[in-house]
Amino acid sequence: MLGRILVIAVLAWATAALAAPFPEKGDRWVLDVRGQTHGTAAAFGRWDATPAQGATWDLVVSCGVVDVRTGRETNLYRGRGAALRGPDGRMVAVYDSPAGATDKSGWVWTSLSEPLRPDVAVRGPAPCPGGRGDLSTGD
Repeated sequence: MLGRILVIAVLAWATAALAAPFPEKGDRWVLDVRGQTHGTAAAFGRWDATPAQGATWDLVVSCGVVDVRTGRETNLYRGRGAALRGPDGRMVAVYDSPAGATDKSGWVWTSLSEPLRPDVAVRGPAPCPGGRGDLSTGD
């Protein structure tokens, strides 16, 4: 009997953990996007987020070119911005645009299969690439 209760408790916990969106308030995260390879180079974009006031994140954005043979990156753009999760579960980011200091760029992500699971598609102004992103805790 105790074994069944433990199994049910573990399954309930696992189901709840799967339903929780990442990132949640207070989570640090990194979004990496790699553009198509052209010869030995590809565009890259990195949005490094640290928790800020409330349910927001401060962003540091880096975009440039990576040598796919060596992994060496050349930054062509660095900017700052902010991200937040809207009431519908979508993550929204706004940051200084590579086009100029008075312009803003941004993206919204949502999952194709479940609104709270990130399946990130980014369209950024050059040199930030567009494409699907890899989301991680930045560890």
